[in-house]
Amino acid sequence: MIINGLDVMIRKKKCSGCKRLLPMQSFNLNWSSKDGRFHYCRECDRERRKKHRSLKPEHYKSKSREAVAKWRKKKISLEPENIRARSREASSRSYQKHKDKYRERIKRYQASNPEKAIARKRVYEAIKRGLLEKPENCPICGRDGQIVAHHPDYKKPLDVIWACKVCHHKIHNGG
Repeated sequence: MIINGLDVMIRKKKCSGCKRLLPMQSFNLNWSSKDGRFHYCRECDRERRKKHRSLKPEHYKSKSREAVAKWRKKKISLEPENIRARSREASSRSYQKHKDKYRERIKRYQASNPEKAIARKRVYEAIKRGLLEKPENCPICGRDGQIVAHHPDYKKPLDVIWACKVCHHKIHNGG
């Protein structure tokens, strides 16, 4: 076949059900077959599935109930609170599994950035002793969440600007 001056071959395949020669697009995808398509055309596959379902209605009715229950459970698990909880759990499992690697990476960072490590440690100790008070909301934008201490000068470890992660990022990127 020639389209716009280009010789284009339309690939076809014979359906195992109706025995018709049809274009490849008439077959569903199946990555386990050589040509990447199912051996029944879509029409024959639909009929075959209908027939199979009519032979075992109770089986498919229970499967349908299970699928709906699974979908509801999945829908509930996609709530932001549940996603955060699963993310925390995954992080915790990863930390427990690779605890030595995490600790080694922290030691390497602290060895290559001693001034920063000392400043962070001083802030942590000051909060613990009650010398510094960490706000619950970001003083810049008012967001609640994880508040971090920004050090404009690491030589003055207790002179910090409290900010949420978003504002802290903006401080570092001049935004």
